[in-house]
Formats: sequence, C-alpha cells, structure tokens
Amino acid sequence: MAQSNRRLAMQAWLLILLTSCLLIGVSSLLLDRVAHLPLPPQWRLSPDGTLAVLMVSVGLLALLSHQPRWRRLAGGLMIALGGYSLGHDLLAPGTDDGLSWLTGQPRLGTVPALLVVIMGTSCFFSPTSGDTRRGYRLIGWASIIIGVTTLAYPLITQTPPDSVAGLTSMGSLFCLLLGAALLIIAHQHTYPTLPLPRSAIIVGVVGVTVSIMIWLASSWVQYNARLTAADTLVNNVADGMEQRIESRVKQIERLTERWMALRDEGRRVVRELQEVEMRTYMRDEPSLLAIVHLADDAQVRWQVGREPANLLWMMDQLTSPATLGWLRQQNELHQRVSWHFPDPERSSYGLLAVTFDRGQTTMLAAIDLAEIIQLQRHLDTSGFTITYTSNDQMWGTLTAKDGHEAQIQRTFDSRKVTLPGGPTFTITALDGPLSLNSLPGALPVIFGLLGLVFSYQLIISRALIAFREQQAAALQLNEQRFRSLFTQNPDAVFAHHRDGTYESLNPVTEAIVGLSESDLLGKHFRSVVCEPACSKQDVERTETAFNRAVNGLPSSYTMRFVRVGGYQDLEVTMVPIVVDGEVNGVFGIAKDITDRVAAEERLHILERSLAASGNGAMIIDVRTDEQQVVYVNPAFTRITGYLEQEVIGHAPLLLSSAETDTADTEQIQAAFQHGTSLSTTVRTYRRDGSPFWNQLFLSPVKDANQRVSHFICIINDSSERKEQEGQLAYQATHDVLTGLGNRALFSDHLAHDVELAARNGQTLAVLFVDLDEFKPINDTLGHNVGDQLLISVAEKLQQGLRASDTLARLGGDEFVLLLPDLSHPDEAEEVAGRLLDALNKPHRVSGHELHVSASIGIAINRGGIDEPERLLQHADMAMYKAKQQGRNTYEVYTDDLDRKLSQRVTLRSELQEAIEHGHLNLHYQPLINREGDVDGLEALVRWYHPTKGFISPATFIPIAEETGQIIPLSRWVMRQACKDAQQLVAQGLLTGRMAVNLSPLQFHRPNFLSTLRNVLNETHLAPEHLELELTEGILMRDADGAIDILHALSSMGVSTAIDDFGTGFSSLSYLRDLPIDKIKIDRSFVQDAAKSDKNAAICQGVITLALELDLRVVAEGIETVEQHDYLMSLGCEVFQGYLFAKPMPLDSLITWLTQKAQMTSNV
Repeated sequence: MAQSNRRLAMQAWLLILLTSCLLIGVSSLLLDRVAHLPLPPQWRLSPDGTLAVLMVSVGLLALLSHQPRWRRLAGGLMIALGGYSLGHDLLAPGTDDGLSWLTGQPRLGTVPALLVVIMGTSCFFSPTSGDTRRGYRLIGWASIIIGVTTLAYPLITQTPPDSVAGLTSMGSLFCLLLGAALLIIAHQHTYPTLPLPRSAIIVGVVGVTVSIMIWLASSWVQYNARLTAADTLVNNVADGMEQRIESRVKQIERLTERWMALRDEGRRVVRELQEVEMRTYMRDEPSLLAIVHLADDAQVRWQVGREPANLLWMMDQLTSPATLGWLRQQNELHQRVSWHFPDPERSSYGLLAVTFDRGQTTMLAAIDLAEIIQLQRHLDTSGFTITYTSNDQMWGTLTAKDGHEAQIQRTFDSRKVTLPGGPTFTITALDGPLSLNSLPGALPVIFGLLGLVFSYQLIISRALIAFREQQAAALQLNEQRFRSLFTQNPDAVFAHHRDGTYESLNPVTEAIVGLSESDLLGKHFRSVVCEPACSKQDVERTETAFNRAVNGLPSSYTMRFVRVGGYQDLEVTMVPIVVDGEVNGVFGIAKDITDRVAAEERLHILERSLAASGNGAMIIDVRTDEQQVVYVNPAFTRITGYLEQEVIGHAPLLLSSAETDTADTEQIQAAFQHGTSLSTTVRTYRRDGSPFWNQLFLSPVKDANQRVSHFICIINDSSERKEQEGQLAYQATHDVLTGLGNRALFSDHLAHDVELAARNGQTLAVLFVDLDEFKPINDTLGHNVGDQLLISVAEKLQQGLRASDTLARLGGDEFVLLLPDLSHPDEAEEVAGRLLDALNKPHRVSGHELHVSASIGIAINRGGIDEPERLLQHADMAMYKAKQQGRNTYEVYTDDLDRKLSQRVTLRSELQEAIEHGHLNLHYQPLINREGDVDGLEALVRWYHPTKGFISPATFIPIAEETGQIIPLSRWVMRQACKDAQQLVAQGLLTGRMAVNLSPLQFHRPNFLSTLRNVLNETHLAPEHLELELTEGILMRDADGAIDILHALSSMGVSTAIDDFGTGFSSLSYLRDLPIDKIKIDRSFVQDAAKSDKNAAICQGVITLALELDLRVVAEGIETVEQHDYLMSLGCEVFQGYLFAKPMPLDSLITWLTQKAQMTSNV
C-alpha cells in the first residue's frame, strides 16, 4: 500500500513537473510576443531558450505518451539547436555577435546548449533500458545542480541576476524542474508513463496552469508597480533638482543685480557689502563654492571662495581654454545664463555664468551639485536608490532608507535633466530584486508554491477518487462475474453450510435433482444424495468428499444420479469456502459427464476394434517435433515384427532404411507438416530387415481447436497385390505372347523420340512390318503353331537391333520398329532389307519348317511432324503400298502417297454422302442386234459431283469395292434399274433385257438371291427382262459357289452374261460348265480389230467359240462403221457403242426409244 501511495505521489509530481516545464516554454513564447507586459528580466527566457524549453517539454511528453517518432523528432531538433549554439560558441567566440540566425536574439549559452544536446541525445535511446535510466538519472542530477548553482550564484557573488552561465532565473528554475522529472522517470523500472486517471491529469494540468499564471501575474503586478513607482520618483526628484538649480541661478542673478545697483556707491562700501553678503550666502548655501566677477575683457574684478582650494580650482578653470571658449561662446550667443562642467574628475562641480549688460559684466559661480543633492537626503525613495550621472560619471546618490547595500541593483527608470547652455545629467532609480525575506518578494513564490501544492492535492484526491471508483466498479464487476459464474455455469453449482444444508444453488442444480431452490434450501444434501437415486457407493463417496472439504481438503469423485426419465453421470468436486482463514462452508460443482462417459465407452470399443483389426494401426503425436508413436495395435506387431515397447515413444522412422525412396519420405513429412490425408504405397522394412510393400493410409486427427494433434496410420502388407499390379503394368505395356512392347509402350517411346529428334535435329524412322499370308498358316496349322511362328518372327526381328530401338507388336501379324538417331535416312532401308532377309529364312515351329515373308512400310520424320502418331500412319500407308507391289518388299512413304490416300478418303466420304442423299444417277446404253433393232439395255451408274463435276465409275467403283460401299451402291442400282425397266416394259419400249453389272461382294453375299427376288417383287419386273453381267473374277473366286448361284438364277429366268471377256484369266472350262447365256467382248479388242491381226484373231476366235457353244456374243465399244461391218462379217450378233447411242438418262432414253420405234414402224 505504501509503495502504491509513493508511486502515486511520484506520478503526481511528474505530471506537475512536466506541465510546469511545458507552461514555462509556452508562457515565455507568449510573453515574447506581448511587449507591453513587463516582467523581471530574470524571469524571462531568450527566444532560443524558449524553443529549447518547448523541445525538451515535447520530448518528455512524447516519452511519457509512448510516441517514439515524436520523441526522436524532438531529440533531433534539440541536437540541431544545441549543436548550432555550441558550434558558434566554440568555433567563433571572439568574432561572433552572439545573435541567433533563427530568432535574431542572443543564442543559447554554452551550458544550456550542452544540456539541450545531451537531453536530445537521450531521446534516441529506449527508455526501458537500464543504461538509459542511468543516463536519465545523471542528466537529472546535472540539471538540478546547474539550476541550484545558477540560482544561488548571484546571491553569493553579488553579480547581476539577469543571466548566470547563460541561464536566467527562469532557465535555472526549468533546469530544476527538468532534473526532478528525469529523476522520477529514471526511478520507474518499466516504460515511463503517466498511469493517472484522465480526470486527475486534467485537474493537475489546470491546477498547474493556474498556479503558473498566478505566479507570473503576481510577479508582473509587482514588477509593474515598481516600474510605476520608479517613474514617479525619478520625475519628482528631477523636478525638485531643477527647481533647486533654478533657485540658485536666481540667487546669483539677484545678488549680481544688487551689486550692480551699488556700483555708483563707493568702492570701499561695495566691497564690504560684497564680503558680508558672500559670507552670509556661502554659509546659507553650502553648494556655492566660489564666485568671480569678470569684466568684459574676462579680467577678474574680484573673487571670493568658500575655501582657498575652491577658489584655486575656479581660477584654474578660468585659465582653461575650454572654459574661456565657453565664456566667449556665451557672449557671442548673448546667453544670459549658461552652465559648464569643465572637470571630469569633479563631475558634480559646475560653473554657472550669469551675464549682464550684454556681456559687459559676468558673474561666474562654482556650484557643487552634490551638495544640492544632499538637501534631498531625507526624501523617501520607496526603496529605490537614486543616482546622478553625467558623462558616464556618477557624482551623487540618494540611498534608500531600507535598502541593502550588498544587494545587486538594476535600473528601473531614468530621466535626463538639461541645464541652460546644454549640459545634461541623468537621474536614475535603481533597485534590486525583491527579497524573498520580504512579504512582497515572497508573495509570488508563495502563491506559486501554494498553487502547486494545491494542484498536487487535487491530483492525489482526484486519482484516489478515480481509483476508488475503479475499485468499486471492479468489485461490482467481480461480484457480477462471480454471480454469472454461479448462475450461468453450465454445471451444477451449489453451496453448503458446514452442517451440510444447502445455502444456495444454480438453475442447473435444480434441473438435475428435479427440485426448485426453495425446496432445497435449508435441507441436508443426504435428502438428495440417497438411495435409490444414487448407489450406496456414491452416497459414501459424497459423505467422504464433503467431510474432506469441511476439513479444508478439496476432492473430486464421479457418481450416477438416477431420476425419472433417465440418469446422468456426474463428476462432482467439493471445495472448501474459506473466509478469514476458516472454512465456513463447502462449494460443490457437479459436471454432467454422461456424454463423456459414453464417449469413453465408445473410445474403449474403438480401441478394442483397432486391436482386433487385421490391418496395422499406429497413432503418432505430431504436436512436438519428435513426432512420437503413442499407440500400435497387435496387427502392427504381426506385420512389422516390432514389439509395442520398441515403438511407443519413438519416431516412426524405424520402419525405413537407407534404401527408402526419398520422395516417399518427403511425401509423408509433407502430410505431417500440412495436416493432410495421404494414401500411398511405400516400401517399408520389417524388424528383421526384410522389405515389404506397405499400403499406407495417413489421416489427421484434430483437437477441439481444429488443430492437427495426431495422425492415425493404417498399414497393410500389399506385397502380393503390388506384384500383381506390376504384372498388370507390364502387361499393359507389353505383348503377352512375344514379350515385345505393345501399342501403348510404342506410342510413348514414339512421342519421346520424336520430340528429342525435333529438338536435336536428328533423323528418326518408323518401320511397319506386316507378315504376308500369315492367316492361311494360322487357319491350316492352328493357332498354337501360329503363335509359335509369331514368337520366332519376333526373335528374328530383335536380332541386330540397338538398345535405343523400340520393337513392338501392334496385334495379329503386325509389328512396328522405331529407329531413333539415324545418321542417314538410307539406314532405315538397310534395316528393312536385313529384316526381310532374316524373315525369309525357314522357321522351325512344332516340327514344321515354315516360310513366311513380310511387307514393310517406312516413314521418316522429314519436315517436322506435329503428331507423332502420323509417322505410324505414314508407315502403315507405305506398308500397304508394299503389299500392292507384290509383297516381300519394303516401300518408303512419300507425300504423293499421302495425297492419293487423302483423295481416296475424301472421295470415299463424298461417295457415301452421294449414296445416302441420292446424288447418283443411272444412264442406259442400248444394245443393237444385226437387224438394227434394240436387243436390250445396259444400266450404267453416273456420279455428277456438285463441285468436281463428272466422276468416272473407273474412279469410284474400285474405292466402293474396297470399302464395302459397293453393297449399298449395287443394291440401289439394282432396284432403280429394275424400276426403270418395268416402266419401259409397261410403255412397250423394252422387249429385251435390262443388263445390270454385279460386283464380286454382292454376288457372293449369302442373301444375294433373296435380295434379288425382293427387288423383282417390289418393282414387279419379270425375270425375263433382267440380265446380270459378271466379271471373270467373280467366277474364279469361288467356282463351285458361283455355279450354284448361276443355276439358281437360270431357274429364276434371269439371264447371265460374262462382261469384259478376255481381259482376265479366262478359262474355257467355265464356258462349258456354267449356265451362261452371253459373253461380251471387251472394247480393248474391238477398237483395233479391223487393223490388228491379233485383235481380229481374238475376236474371231471368241465369236466362233461362242457360236459353237450356243452363246450369244456382244461386241462393246463400237464407235465406227468399219468396226461394225467387220464384226458383222465375223458373225457377231449384238453390238454396243457410241456408233449407235451413248449412255443416256431415262427421259432421254424414252425419247430415243420412241423415235426408234417410230422409225422402225415407218420402214
């Protein structure tokens, strides 16, 4: 308590000192701006001093208000101001005028400037440092010593009090205040502050301000009154002095006038009279020293002196040139009265000259003004000392009756008195500062001190009132908090008397026991804690805990309280209520732990479940850097071989070794660090050092604050599954049969090598290898033999390959080889040649010696390829080109091959669109017999492309046959041709047959005959009007099947013809055996039959053979009469060609047939 009061007192005085310092600076600044408010000089500060005081005060204020920026700013300004003054004082003390460039007034003295610099430097150090506090203490004592010394020095040495060592009394007082404030600040062991209540600070600031104002006002009033009194006194003294001098002048004038009036009397009478009057006058007027009567020529007529020395002095002056000049000037100026002070050593001696008769007579008197002053010695000077000076020489003084001779005095007021003739002297009122021993001198100080003491009392009282209010508020707050803790506590809280009866309880207690507070107050706890609500053991534990609490020992226990509708598990704590050191009651707190008990039970179940789990479980505490294991289950021991005591309390690093993948370790540590889940498979090591694949699951466990505190780690030995996954991964990238890479592996290597080749400017090649006629071997000898052959082929292909080469099997009998980093593109062809040679060698497989060849397509990365798969496509194109070249060879991909293939692909798509949208048309060309009549018609398909124009059947029919589009195309042609034929038959324009060309695919389809019947039925065309044209290739493909189909057609009534006879591998046997009705000689033989003997022989042979076999013959491509006549001569029966009619659409055909019929009928 005493320490607190002392601290409060120190804070109050610190506030008073800080406010006083600040007010000194502010008041000095204001007083410098108000010139008409006079104050004693010792209570003023110079402008630079005022700035220094303000800076120091602001620095202290910033220090106490925790404003380091302002504190450093004020310190920097102090150093700048003090350093400027010190620099001038030290570097140019003799030549400098001592004025500040900042204010134009005197600068700071060396001592205050040094103190300001030191104080500014201290502002840059932390106030909490011990060294800084020691510095404050040293600066404080130094300031106090300087203040005391400069205040006492004038009193001791009798020097002027205005400034001592550059400090006025006001500056000395500020040093005292500053030193006291710094000592108080240094006494604080924490950061210096003003922890006073706001009201106390306001009262203190106001009180100190009023005290300083009272002190300054009283000082100003006293000083102003002294100035007024001095002014009045000086004026009175001056007026009295002037009157006395004037009276002396008039006495001399009257005396001279009387003597001049008696000059006509006898000389002796006048002389006697002058002597008598002079003795009387000198006796009555002590200031008169001598009188001399001068004639107009400055000759002395007579003279008289009070003392011979006086007369001698006067005669000496009459011989002085200055005096003679003064007399001569007086005559010239015709001045009647004039004064002159010729002797500086006797400055009070004056010569008074009175001239009569226009300078004929001059009376010269020597008067001692000091004697005139002595006549005023009984004058009351009100404590002032009056001095008389002329020419800087003091020649008279009136000392105050109550003055102190040893006291240093200063000028309060002065006045110049001018004598006739020009001489002047100054009357000055002097006085020293009012003595503190006197009531007037002590009053301002007393007022100021009383004001500060009163301010101190106000601060203390206001602070105590505020503290009491704070304590009362804190007490009330604590009471409310305690009440809230009691009533708002989620647990049951109740208070017992020492006898066990209930004193108070909160609502939760009422809810637990099911009784209100009024029902329980005053009752013993045994009325509640009893059977059957509690077990006997719980009742005994309650009794024991209560008795321990009564004896001053707190205790806790758990119990179960049963009531209607359920039960509650409670954790009860009994604590003693201690008042004045004695137990006068017991507090009880009952916490509902029903959920916790259930949770513990569930936790126990979970722990047992973990213990029974077949997967290893490990719990790791990650709240510390050690990350220790806190739990492992038996399965963990079974899987890893580590015992529980070997793992608990250690880091889980024991499951790893130097061979553990660093990436796995970093992955697990990252999960620990970021608190994230992790599922991974890592290679872990058992206690015996054997490795196993660990399927690891990490899951974070968070505490109530949602911070990860533990990790649960589930481990499972997945070595068997890992091995299976490895096999599956191998199978996913490799061919099971040959062990070569598959398409996926090849695509990966292709993308990598293409990118590498593009970056390094390397040459890369892809070889697409397809076995020739592998299917027959597979079909005849079986798949086992075929598989063994593929293995043998793979082995031969691998021979001589580089490690960087990639050989893969794409499927079936297709292989692909990737050759990176070739020195020249020709190397790919050399490798292809070696592969063909190797494959052509016999393959011994399962007792069979098999021969197989291959077609190889080569694609080289010329010009850069955006998509690596394009190389494989190019190689595939080149391989098909090799197939077309006769197989067992290789072909290099070219851009022309790609272009042709692109055209074929485009044409195929456009053909499909034409089939689907009806862009195809049928044209019909008539067949003419020997008589010139129409024997039949041939349906020819035509395609007019919207942009490309007419596209020849020779172009799109082969594409349709390769792509299978020939089936829908042939179906459409058959239906449209039959439909148009039926229309012609119905119109009587067709008596023969409509010939329709068949493709091999269409002819050999199983449903060909049924489809044909459906078309005939749909179009209502009789079979006798339909003829099907077949090529020799259809018959050679499957002769037996073709014979059956031809017999079926013959039985249906459909005629058949062999188209383009002689262009294929013609066989006379099928002419004999097959039910064929007609053969058509190809136009290649007809065109030159008349000119070429060979063609003529072929035509003649075919016609002769057909006639012998009872077959009709049609000659195609008849374009000239010569060709027609020649074939007529050979016995040809039917003709077809441009000579007779071009192929035409149905409308044109109808017109042509109509005209033909009309011409025939006219004939």
